[in-house]
Amino acid sequence: MWQFNCYLHRFVLAAVSPAVVVPSMMALDAQGYGVSKGIPTLVIAASSIDDVICITGFGVVLGISFSTGGFQLFSSPTFCAYFLFLLYLGTSYRG
Repeated sequence: MWQFNCYLHRFVLAAVSPAVVVPSMMALDAQGYGVSKGIPTLVIAASSIDDVICITGFGVVLGISFSTGGFQLFSSPTFCAYFLFLLYLGTSYRG
């Protein structure tokens, strides 16, 4: 199960520190850089969503790595169909 520990470390390294992002974006906002397009606000929101995804992924992988039962995520055809649907939604969004 050492592979799951590698995934745990990936989620820890991928998380964005709000202590770095928020003050720097607020400084750019105060100076007027990107305010007309809303870039500092967008970056702060994106970093918050990134942190939520990293925390959720860390919790899921931590639960999987310390579970005592077998792990068969892709054994369910319903899960595979749901995963492919979410993948399609994520790649087709052109916001």
